[in-house]
Amino acid sequence: MRLLVFLLLAHLSLAQRTDRIAHYTHLIAQQGYQYPHLAAAISAVETGYWNPKVGIVRAHNLFAFKRNSRKNYIAVRPSGYVVFESDSACLADYGQYEQQVIRKYTLTSAERFRRHLIRRFSSDPNYGRKLQHALTATKHCFR
Repeated sequence: MRLLVFLLLAHLSLAQRTDRIAHYTHLIAQQGYQYPHLAAAISAVETGYWNPKVGIVRAHNLFAFKRNSRKNYIAVRPSGYVVFESDSACLADYGQYEQQVIRKYTLTSAERFRRHLIRRFSSDPNYGRKLQHALTATKHCFR
């Protein structure tokens, strides 16, 4: 009986995760970003695939942004991570971030943007591997 309950809960958890991935990748795809598949992968990695238990998801911070010069956020937590008024506000801020980075570093392809992200977006030495995994997990949403 316990095994059956465990399997049922695991199935529900997987279904909920699949629904979250579909929801957020759809939102991201509609934003008009230069590289939406990379935006979705970054967001997936930074939020634990949009896990509602992750604090930055509750703060509408879908990209784990910290205090920055764009100042589109409504608060800054002691950790330096920012709080947005809504998911839409965060998505708009990411669009500004993407355009700033593309212009500043002359990133003329998705591959150059991806390499830039691996070098500069996160200090995690495994970020490239995590980003690649997220790209694979969300690629079906961008065909």
